[in-house]
Amino acid sequence: MARLSLGRAASATWFPVAIWAVWRLAHLLAVVAWGGDPVQDTFRFDGAWMRSVLDDGYVLSDPSFTIQQNVAFLPGVVALARPFAAVMDTDLAGLVVANLTGLTSFWALFVAVRAVSDERVARRAVVTLALWPGSLALWAFMSEGAFITASALAVLADARRRPLLAAIAAWAAGTTRVVGFTVGPALAVARVFRTRRIDRVAVGYVASGAASVATVVLVQHLAVGDGLAFQRAQQAWGRSISVPGAGVVVAGQQVVERLPHLSLELTMNLASVGVVGAALIVASIRLGFRGPAGAALVVAWAAFLIPLSSDLVASQVRYVMGAWAAVLVFSCVRLRSRLLPLVGVVVGVAASLVLSHRWVMGSFVA
Repeated sequence: MARLSLGRAASATWFPVAIWAVWRLAHLLAVVAWGGDPVQDTFRFDGAWMRSVLDDGYVLSDPSFTIQQNVAFLPGVVALARPFAAVMDTDLAGLVVANLTGLTSFWALFVAVRAVSDERVARRAVVTLALWPGSLALWAFMSEGAFITASALAVLADARRRPLLAAIAAWAAGTTRVVGFTVGPALAVARVFRTRRIDRVAVGYVASGAASVATVVLVQHLAVGDGLAFQRAQQAWGRSISVPGAGVVVAGQQVVERLPHLSLELTMNLASVGVVGAALIVASIRLGFRGPAGAALVVAWAAFLIPLSSDLVASQVRYVMGAWAAVLVFSCVRLRSRLLPLVGVVVGVAASLVLSHRWVMGSFVA
């Protein structure tokens, strides 16, 4: 038993770390090949806003929220970077945290999927993450890596019957992205499905979500005097709450209206929603919500649907990575052809190269 446990622990370390290393080197070479700067490109787009919070703290210069401001971003990742920034240059601190959260997201995805499925599916899941075009955000100073890490660890702890650790991880997820507020409640829903009763663990999971909201509200209240600034600031990006999927319909209509001209951004985001949504449907039907994968699937559905509850379809190629349990489709669908995985690899690599070029050129807005 000791040798078996040691072997599983070694596998949980070397495989995701090896895939991450290959993925990271490939993206680094792509950035250099396109003429980018491996350090400064870490802080593009949302990363630049996160960097501004690290440099200057939250700044609310426009209480009417008609212009974009850094209060739109949650404090979790910046909090991780502050200890590093206290002893090293800010550029280096952001670079270290970006790479650490990227690495831990690969590892946490592996161990969480293995806990609710098996080793084979876990390995495919990590490779899929590496091939996903939006994974370039996992080496940027953004929140995707931290969210995947925290939400996956919450599911892992729940699967191993460690509810306190699951609640702590769920709370941490809620300090990184707004969708993270749902991780604790999603775990609670899954537990009620599984046990058919509401117990103190389920209540504790809901409380962890409320605690993450309270943490963000308190931080921003102390910083700028408005605890809900992160929500109000979204209007400057053109985001407003709508029925889930309404924005997808509008985006689809826009793509058709612009034909024969291609709408790369919209098409890419719509394709991301379609692929991940279909995978979640298949996995949910085949695995159900009362089995070992139940918690992972409920967390994934929340992470998938919340970003779609907006009339603006943008950034979905990144956001859908939060629904990482979509890769559980590997455990319930057997691929009879070797051609399909090969096509997936080719498409993933090609799309990643296109997005990395757009990233370096400063035109990536997806």
